[in-house]
This record gives sequence, structure tokens and C-alpha cells, in this order.
Amino acid sequence: MTKKNILLAFTMFSQIHSAQASWFAQTPLQPVYQTLVNHQPQLAWQELVLAISNNTIDSQYWLPAKQEILKQTSCGQALFNHDEPIVADISITFIRRSGLSSQGFQIKLSAENTKADSIVELISPSSKVLLHANLYQPLAYQEYETEEMLSKPMTGIYTLRINKIPYPLLITMPNNKRWITYDSTEHKVHTAPPEVINRCSQASAVWQWFDSTYTMLGSKIPIQRGKASIPRPLPPYQKAKYLSASVSVFEYQQGIKVGYIQRVSIPFSLGESQEK
Repeated sequence: MTKKNILLAFTMFSQIHSAQASWFAQTPLQPVYQTLVNHQPQLAWQELVLAISNNTIDSQYWLPAKQEILKQTSCGQALFNHDEPIVADISITFIRRSGLSSQGFQIKLSAENTKADSIVELISPSSKVLLHANLYQPLAYQEYETEEMLSKPMTGIYTLRINKIPYPLLITMPNNKRWITYDSTEHKVHTAPPEVINRCSQASAVWQWFDSTYTMLGSKIPIQRGKASIPRPLPPYQKAKYLSASVSVFEYQQGIKVGYIQRVSIPFSLGESQEK
């Protein structure tokens, strides 16, 4: 089945009655299409994970199915496959960095409201353990990061294992289009936020100030315009040593918040000399 035919099938979702689901060609994704036509997104998710696990399918073919599932589940917030609640509010964030001092990719795991001491691992589609975290109940916020990676993280099924319980996550890294860039001539950043899936929150763009240990100072500052001048480090940011600007989007899978961020580092000397 060609990509053109697959995309055509999705445009017919709202018009096809469930009795006509047999119109879909016999491919590994056929059960996914049928369950989506029948408005069974939870079952469609299970079928999609099964299809990708058992077959070699390029993400350009299964990404439309994933997006339709998220649309039918309020950006994935209603997409949950387990009887027991998750032990914490966990976020997995895929970060793309650019700038003079940092180029590459990183994955961050953060947890809030941890209800019990837990062991959490993030495993790549190639079965490599990318992160191993011990979450402790008394801590309000906990964060773990991978080392900087030169190559873009793989697209496919990642597994978040929480106390040995697996939570499959379908990760499709955004294309190479830049969401945010720094113009060294104008000393401004230009933002071009991506389109988001219906029922998901709009992309957000923010400034962040950091101290010498890369601990964030104060709160994130919204970037209101598509082209913005570099701000000055006013209180409480006067002790800042680093400045970055970022654009982020997020979705939910299996009760996990999954985010994608593009971040650009700004030369700090410019941050000290420019007006807001």
C-alpha cells in the first residue's frame, strides 16, 4: 500500500461507516484503521504498537495513525492501558540544542508528586537503556538527563519501565525544520512554532536564565512575538550566566507527558547589552 493511498484512507475516516472497514487493504496497519473508523482509539493504540513491534514500517506510514489516535483521546490524555495509577507525574522530553557552546540532542526524564520510591528506566527502540532513575518519595521534583547525543534519537517504540511495568511510547522526532533561530546580526530570535495536533496545546516559546551551574533562575519568560530582541537580565536574573530561548510542544501517552523541545543558546554578553 503506497503512502498516497494510506493518507487517502485517513481523509475518509469521517465518511466511512464501520461496516465498510473491510475497504482497507491487507497491510499490518489494517487493524489500526478499522478500530479508528469504529472510534476505538484505545484498541487502535494497542494494534499500532503491535504492528510496529512485529513489522518494519516506516514512520511516515504509521505517524498519521498515531496522530488520529491522539486526536480521539484529547491529545492522548485519555490513552491509558494500565489498571494501576502511575507512581508519579512523569515527563519524557526530547531536546534538540543549538548554539555556540552546545550542538546535539538530549533526553530528559522528570518526575513530580512521587508517591513511592521507584526505579524507572527508559529503553530505546534498539533495546538500549538510555536512562536509569531512582525516584524517591520525599522529593518534590526530580530530574535525570542523558549525555549529549550527536545523532537524532531514533524514531520508534521506546519503553518506559516503571518498577518493571512497561509503558510503550511511540516517539516520532520532529523533522529538521527549525522552530527557533538566533540572528547574530539583528541580535534577535525568530520563532516558527510547528502546527500541533488538534486537541493538543499550542506550542510555547520562552526565555530561560541560568546560573553558573545551569540551574534555572526565576520563571520562564514567554516570547510574545515571532521576532524578539534579547532581554536584559533584570531581577531576579541579575546573577545569570547563561540565556536560552526555546520552543516546545507536548502530548500524552500511557499517562506519561511526552515533550519535544528545540532550544538555542544565546551569547550572554548580548543578553546583558540588549533592551527588552
